[in-house]
Amino acid sequence: MSEDKVKVLVVDDIEANLFAMQQVLKPIDGIEIITASNGRDALDILNEQEIALVFLDVQMPEMNGYEVASKIQELENYNCDVPIILVTAINTEEEFISNGYQSGAIDYISKPVNNDILIKKTKAFVKLFENKKKLEQANKQLQILSNKNESILTFAGEGILVISKDGAIMLSNPASQKLLEVEESEIIGMSICDIITTDETKKYGWNDSVLYKCANNNNTYHIDNTEFRKINGQRFPVDYTFSPIKDDPDTAGMIIFRDISIRKHAEEQLIKLARYDSLTGLANRSVFKDSLVRSMARAARQKQMVGVMFLDLDHFKEVNDKHGHTIGDQLLISVANRLQKCIRTNDMAARLGGDEFAIILDLISSSDNAAHIAQKIIDTVGGQHELDGISVYISPSIGITIYPGESETPEDILKSADSAMYRAKEVGRNNYQFYDRKMYEKARERAHLENELKIATMRNDFELYYQPQISSKTGQICGLEALLRWPHYDFGMVSPAVFIPAAESTGLITTIGEWVLRTVCQQTHEWVEKGITGLDLTVALNVSTRQLRDGTFAKMVEEVIKTSHLEPNQVEIEITESTIMDDPETAIAELQKVHDLGVKIAMDDFGTGFSSLSYLNMLPIDTIKIDQSFTKDIGEDPKDEAIVKAIIGLAHTLGLKVIAEGVEEEYHVNFLRENGCDILQGYFYSRPVAVDIITELLTENDSDHNNTVPKS
Repeated sequence: MSEDKVKVLVVDDIEANLFAMQQVLKPIDGIEIITASNGRDALDILNEQEIALVFLDVQMPEMNGYEVASKIQELENYNCDVPIILVTAINTEEEFISNGYQSGAIDYISKPVNNDILIKKTKAFVKLFENKKKLEQANKQLQILSNKNESILTFAGEGILVISKDGAIMLSNPASQKLLEVEESEIIGMSICDIITTDETKKYGWNDSVLYKCANNNNTYHIDNTEFRKINGQRFPVDYTFSPIKDDPDTAGMIIFRDISIRKHAEEQLIKLARYDSLTGLANRSVFKDSLVRSMARAARQKQMVGVMFLDLDHFKEVNDKHGHTIGDQLLISVANRLQKCIRTNDMAARLGGDEFAIILDLISSSDNAAHIAQKIIDTVGGQHELDGISVYISPSIGITIYPGESETPEDILKSADSAMYRAKEVGRNNYQFYDRKMYEKARERAHLENELKIATMRNDFELYYQPQISSKTGQICGLEALLRWPHYDFGMVSPAVFIPAAESTGLITTIGEWVLRTVCQQTHEWVEKGITGLDLTVALNVSTRQLRDGTFAKMVEEVIKTSHLEPNQVEIEITESTIMDDPETAIAELQKVHDLGVKIAMDDFGTGFSSLSYLNMLPIDTIKIDQSFTKDIGEDPKDEAIVKAIIGLAHTLGLKVIAEGVEEEYHVNFLRENGCDILQGYFYSRPVAVDIITELLTENDSDHNNTVPKS
């Protein structure tokens, strides 16, 4: 290498880093790249050769970058004040940067290195070194003037301001003028206190500022997050470094600064994500709880109350299932916007997750205030939402709790409001309910029941009981209804009226329903294989709304019947009108697919709904089951007898079979036979019994030539 080339020293213990730096810097004219793999070799080079610029890695074995920088300053030759730029990937926080400046570094570059900045910095310092060498040949004044050379400053991407001893701006580079939106003629002579917005500088002035003190004490100063003021008064975020300039009686130092707006925006977005729901913009659960604590404290001080609402959207899952999650998300946004319009400015609405929202009513005077806002929410949030040309109808169920009251902690208050919300759903949805202690105990029991039900579902801790269905003509068993039972080790036999609703609300009914169908089909096939019954026996089982809703029920039925080798017409699916009402379109489509397989469909509890007659034309029904509420009044209420006759006549006109439930007395049997009811079911013949007992009844039924069924 020629002796007239400027030497740049790169120190790094990783060979790949040295090679990368060499490749980036090599194209720069007039420089020679010298490398060292450790601090000791670097010091040896600096003792022997004049170096223009040192790029010094911070993390090195034996001697780290700080130690090397400190030892460079102790050198007794021309390299004692060589510019040192720290290269680091570990940290850029204020404490780290301060350590670097204290050790003698004048700047830093973060890894991965920005090649453009690296080249510009190198060119600037190389040019500075070259000018320095030229100025050394002249005099001291020329050396100071060359440091202010605008052509050098132009290379820097950051803003650079040279500050006089009295705090005035002596020199600015094009980057600083662009960032401050000012012309060079305007900024020269301006006080740095008009740009730096720290309270101390603004309040006390230059002579009491930290920069003035650093200049007098030859200390470097860095601040990572502050603001500069543009010439038009607008503020923008920056980080900057102040470095004193020695040996110039008129100059205090130099400020290097950069705009950190992009970084600040990213930080603000992270904070927003941590505190607010990204979909709706409402507060999240964490912020909600913090706000509730503050509201409770204010209410205690001012002897007022806080209302807390827990809001859940009725049938929201059906919206997602039918229209997709995009529409579901738009609905949540629409609901959030409407919620905001229903509450006061000092109240808070939050999204806790899914379709669950919570509201803090800050400082109310009575529960009537909460009731008024709850009704306003029901009227405003409920109803039609237009979403991408799709009309979606939704209604809210709201639970309310008041503080001070029965719940005294934020967690208990929210649980109480949640319990009240479930009560609102139980009494019909689209309403609000206030919390009371009995409701809380009921919610705890429900939670315990649901947990036990999950365990039971995993272990298949269920049993099937069967109740025979009797042909009114032959008196023999022609069918069975399979009824689910749950023998719990602690509760005893749990009533289906208790655990079936819990299974439906948790979604476990789908898994349980499949288990019931598989067990029924396997058991029926076993009876046929053993000759206990013939292929004419039909076994009925109940199906819930939840099973029909996801659109996979028919496929599951087909697979189960096929694997159990059972004739499809031996299975009968029983549905109620309420099963259809929630989503008639999906339910009817699934039932038609099931019926097309050869499976029979029965309308259970017929006559108790409001629209049963209309569904007879829409559904693929084979059988109508007269509800036991009509059967039990036979012989006592002529109106109910007339209804039973009418149902039988209507069904036969439509070509449907009729089953009467709740047959308990002999006069029930006689009346139903006389009026043409096809099949009888009830305690007169048998209660629902376990599989071993029904197997005995089927065996006796097959061998009974008198066409009678023994009572059980």
